[in-house]
Order: sequence, then structure tokens, then C-alpha cells
Amino acid sequence: MALCTIENKKMQVFLIILLLIVPCYPTIPTAPISQEYGHLGHVGIDFKIPEGTPVYADIDGVIIEENNNSRYGNYIMIKHSDGYVSLYGHLSEYKVEIGDSVISGDLIGLSGDWSAGAHLHWEVRAVGYTDNNLYNVNPMEYLMSFLKIKSTRGIINSYTGVNIRAEPSLNSPILYTLSYKENIEIVEENNGWLRIKSVRPEWVMKKWVDVLDK
Repeated sequence: MALCTIENKKMQVFLIILLLIVPCYPTIPTAPISQEYGHLGHVGIDFKIPEGTPVYADIDGVIIEENNNSRYGNYIMIKHSDGYVSLYGHLSEYKVEIGDSVISGDLIGLSGDWSAGAHLHWEVRAVGYTDNNLYNVNPMEYLMSFLKIKSTRGIINSYTGVNIRAEPSLNSPILYTLSYKENIEIVEENNGWLRIKSVRPEWVMKKWVDVLDK
């Protein structure tokens, strides 16, 4: 839930009360993905973002390492309560220190170091393999496993497709486009807009969706 707005924080507090972990998108919601997990053996996800872009904790945990090497540049590692570890590479600045406890959405650093092209490298390491990336998991799938918000089914009813935006506003940046008859899961309604179930804020105009159950 990138940027973790006040509205998202309210949702976070509500779910914490239910003893659930609320995941947060690791950077700004409009950040384009330049390399997917698994592509050509890639062990994480790369976001193409300018130097100085905020980087957020994906879920709660403790900062266990801040270091620099030839592969990741300046990087941070967060260990989570389930034993998995998130790594954030190619940072220009740290905003936390080793031993700090963080919750999802906390600012932990800024992107962009000496690496070729400013970007954020984000990966999740499996339990027991925090010292290597041989058994990494897909970071997005890992976050989605914590997103236990009750949802409603919907289907796109516009023949020309619809734009998905970062906020419930026509002035908000377009993230991507959905085609006619595509299925979605809806978790929130806001003044004529519907929020899609995702770790990133994704909104579609309600008039372009047929709600299938309530």
C-alpha cells in the first residue's frame, strides 16, 4: 500500500487489531518495474525510479544489516517475524539503523546509488537462507499472502478497457489498463471509485465495473 496514506494507515490499524500483518508497497505506486522476478534468473524485482525516491518497509520487522557490496550497492535487510528477510538494494541513503524495529510503510531509505541507472532492487529471502539468494521467493507473491482483506468480485464492462490509477481521481497517474471482461477483486469504495485488491493502491471508476457479489 505504497505511500501508506492516512486512509491506508487507518486500515492498517484496523487489521493490526485483528492480529493481521498489512503489507506495504516498497516504493511509490507509480514506479515502473524494469525487471520482474524470475526474468533471466533475476532473484528480485527492480523498480526504475529516480535517485532520492522513498523506499518503504514492506512488512513489520527488524533491521538486521546495512552494508555495501558490488552486487547490491548500499543495501538494507529486514528480518520478519516468520523468518523471511527482505533486501533493498542500490540505496543512496539510509533512514534507519541496525536494530531498529519497523512497521510496514515506514521510510527506511532513499533509492539510487552508483549502480548503472538509478533503481531499487527488492528481494525476499527464504527462512534459513538469509545469507544468500539461492532460494528467494517472489516478493510480490510474498506480500500478497498477507493481504487478507475481505473482497468483492467484479468484472470490467467497458469494451474499450479502463485505466487503473494510483488514486481515486482522474488527475492521478495511470498505472496500467484493464481489458473488457477482465475479473477484479474489490476491497473498497470511495466516491464513485473502486479499489482493487493489491499491495499497491489501484483504483478504477465504479461505472466501468459490474459488481458480481456484495
